[in-house]
Amino acid sequence: MSDSPLDAGATAATDAPPVRIAAFDLDGTLLDGQSGTLVLRYLISHHLVHAKTILLASWWGVRYKLHLPHRQSEVREEIMGELKLLPPDRVTQILDDFHEEILVPRYRANGIAEIRRRQQCGEHAVIVSATFDAVAQASRAFLGADAALATIMERDERGWYTGRVQGEVTAGVEKLRRLRAYADERFGAGGWVLERAYGDHYTDVPLLEAARTCVCVNATHTLRNEAERRGWTQVTWG
Repeated sequence: MSDSPLDAGATAATDAPPVRIAAFDLDGTLLDGQSGTLVLRYLISHHLVHAKTILLASWWGVRYKLHLPHRQSEVREEIMGELKLLPPDRVTQILDDFHEEILVPRYRANGIAEIRRRQQCGEHAVIVSATFDAVAQASRAFLGADAALATIMERDERGWYTGRVQGEVTAGVEKLRRLRAYADERFGAGGWVLERAYGDHYTDVPLLEAARTCVCVNATHTLRNEAERRGWTQVTWG
């Protein structure tokens, strides 16, 4: 485990053993595909977004793939900006329908089995993802995970979406920060340890390197090189 200040897993302050957490990335790890791209395609097919948003999202995707400068919240705010005029219940229904119709067939059987296996071993399974929180919560319910931490979109005093990200996008080092905050609140500081972490992308490195055991799943080229350099476990899930 790394000795970074953000490392997860301090020694428990009591005699009780620390809760062991298994953290799972969603897109590309538990899921065959990227939920952000898929939700945009879904909205396009239902005529819920305009051409400007499609072009901006496509340009963002190019920068993301090429590791060029990009603002994590940009594409999420563009997408939710299209939906903010709809009642919140309608937005929730759209995202629930998207999950049921598009994501459910794309879950990796090995990932579902691994969540079950970790829970049977007494570990607390948490999905940590940059996707919209509503999508992540639908995933948590379907997969039977214990919790899901994802990007929260801001709402106004009426409960309507503003189109802005609340706080930070749950990506990169923010995944580890969110997990630490959640675990400290749930189990107490020093009452837990990040036993395992699973990811597919180089932005998952902060989460992976903080775990006692890290697993690179269907790793992208950059993460695969990093895994080979560090001797991390690599697996292919179908």
